[in-house]
Amino acid sequence: MVLNCVNKGRFLKKFNLTLITLIPKVPNPVDIKQFRPIALCNTTANWCRLKQVLGEFVSESQSAFVPNRLITDNILLAYEVHHFIKHKKTGRKGYMSIKLDMHKAYDRVEWAFLRLMMEHLQFPEKWIRGLRQGDPLSPYMFIICTEGLISLLKGACPRGSLAGIRLGHTGEPVSHMLFADDTLLFGETTEWEAHSIMTILNQYERLSGQLGQEPHRRLEPKLLSKAGKSIFITSVLQAIPTYAMQCFKLSIHTCHELNSLIANYWWGSTKNARKIHWVSYDKLCRDKADGGHGFRDNHAFNMALLSKQAWRIASDPTGQLAQMYKSKYYPHGNFWHVHLGSCPSLTLRGILSARDLLVKGVKWSVGNGETIEIWNHRWLPHTHSNKPITPVNKENAKLRVCDLIDQDIGVWNITLVRRLFFPVDADVILNMSLHQLHREDKFV
Repeated sequence: MVLNCVNKGRFLKKFNLTLITLIPKVPNPVDIKQFRPIALCNTTANWCRLKQVLGEFVSESQSAFVPNRLITDNILLAYEVHHFIKHKKTGRKGYMSIKLDMHKAYDRVEWAFLRLMMEHLQFPEKWIRGLRQGDPLSPYMFIICTEGLISLLKGACPRGSLAGIRLGHTGEPVSHMLFADDTLLFGETTEWEAHSIMTILNQYERLSGQLGQEPHRRLEPKLLSKAGKSIFITSVLQAIPTYAMQCFKLSIHTCHELNSLIANYWWGSTKNARKIHWVSYDKLCRDKADGGHGFRDNHAFNMALLSKQAWRIASDPTGQLAQMYKSKYYPHGNFWHVHLGSCPSLTLRGILSARDLLVKGVKWSVGNGETIEIWNHRWLPHTHSNKPITPVNKENAKLRVCDLIDQDIGVWNITLVRRLFFPVDADVILNMSLHQLHREDKFV
């Protein structure tokens, strides 16, 4: 059945039957605009590989719904741009940022515009004909439509209509970022640039039928059982600060306050009546198999999320986020050796604190040896700590692995290695292969 659909484009008509229902977007809706149409499709009809190829044609400035991209990448980028705007004290140029919120983004799309976009991106005609209003692929179709806006913005930059903001001497100017249906635009505060932005937005609105703003929903507290409280804590309360924790390092005091609030809610404490906490919060954070409830320690969770960001920057130095940090903070260095400097952003402070945590556990694979610090990094195989056991002295404290290599012939400098290290360390080093001197060091 599946092969018949893929090879011949045919499948049973009943698989395409859809039940359209309306989901309220606000409590007690009174207007049709306050409902969202949802298509309840037969699960067999959801054969889709669109998500797997989104990254091939969706611009890097769009971070939502695309595999191997995180929406927090653009959050960090946006914060760095605003940090630059806030701390710019010299020069005649002023800069601005504009936030756009698409109205009814996922169910208000001009089909003629969507068809043109998909044809331009060379989607098969059978694929295009199979789409419909309320389709489960609506988020992906909206991403395709935003490529039209991105194309207009990119086209304005070379013409000088949209300058964007350059964060470093070596970095590319940043003119726009997209977070699914939210868009941030950046530019100079000139009448010409403001006019150019309005021209682009009016053109995109006319073609796609979008732009506007939606109201926000509100969460109403409810009285819950113990089981309900456990789910509410793990699914809602601990999820609220997640975005902030992925971008900023919260103080230990703040994390303890969050832990305390969750513990008070769990045991039923209020401002007027404090209940006994029969076990410590640390025990509540244990896994359920170990007698706990699986709650999070907010400080540990915060550092874990920041470590993930640090790992992405270090492991993908060609990515947009890594390139932005490099151009702004360490244009002639690398992520592992950058220092805070005179005016670092709060995001950089958090990421570098997580980097220092990563250094304690990451192990290096030797390439050209230019990044690996001999005495501080873990790079030796088959040892307990992956570090030399030879004591370090002041004269050799700043040596790197590349200093142990004879660069002319690409082999270890045996005399130097034997002189600097104990025999046990020297034997391990001299047995290491140097067949990858052409690449940079990497961690595993």
